[in-house]
Amino acid sequence: LTVYTIIAGLLYTPSLPIIVLGLTSFALFLVALKQEGILVVSVQEATPRTAMVAKITMLIISILLLVGTIFFLRRTIGDFYFQKAIVVLNTKSDIATAEIYVKKAIAMVHREVYYRGLAELSVIKINQLLTSLKDVDQKSIDTLKSYLEEGITSAQKAIQIDPLDYQN
Repeated sequence: LTVYTIIAGLLYTPSLPIIVLGLTSFALFLVALKQEGILVVSVQEATPRTAMVAKITMLIISILLLVGTIFFLRRTIGDFYFQKAIVVLNTKSDIATAEIYVKKAIAMVHREVYYRGLAELSVIKINQLLTSLKDVDQKSIDTLKSYLEEGITSAQKAIQIDPLDYQN
């Protein structure tokens, strides 16, 4: 089951929580084998050279785990802000607050879905501007231009991040 979880986490559904769950269950399995006496751990006397290699290896593994954890947390926080933007937009129809949350998500990690969401918010702002417009003046034209530029820029950034995604 442990091996299946690790393989599924790597191949079928690439997901960090599934991989961590698989590795944790594998570690618990090894601990249980050692406690039952099935797995025997032999300790060799370490030479200074092997001790140094072991310390450097543990340092590299620790650094990689720290970097991976930071990346995972930034991505998770970005997803949280983006989901919050969606909820605010759907429940309160508050475009300004939703835009703030999307920009916070983008500040955490640059993903094409965040830029696509920002472009869609620009389209919503353009629609609201056009429906509320009674007479055309220079201020409304400038506002429309700024919304268009913002939407186009966001869409271009989404395409730049993932040019193969058909939704961009």
